[in-house]
Amino acid sequence: MKKPLVILLVFSLLSPYLVSAQPDSCQDKEFIRLKDVNISDMTDREYQYFMMMSKECADDKGEKKLMLKLKPKLLWFITGIAIIYFLYDEVIDDKDEDNDD
Repeated sequence: MKKPLVILLVFSLLSPYLVSAQPDSCQDKEFIRLKDVNISDMTDREYQYFMMMSKECADDKGEKKLMLKLKPKLLWFITGIAIIYFLYDEVIDDKDEDNDD
């Protein structure tokens, strides 16, 4: 009964890091359109939006680089904890069976 709960816990911890649900600000349709427009031809509102999205896009690229570095380490860490737990659980179960005899 404990093993399915541990597996569920491990996957629930991993899922936010392995699957990103946030939209990519660099792929925003309006931002892409504004990239092709000359700054002098933009309205003030378009220019403000373009500058805001440019900053977000730059921030996203930095976060993605960091996540690409951290994901494998996090995956190995959580996998290691799960393996240690399963090994420890087996040892405890074996001791319980020996005590029942």
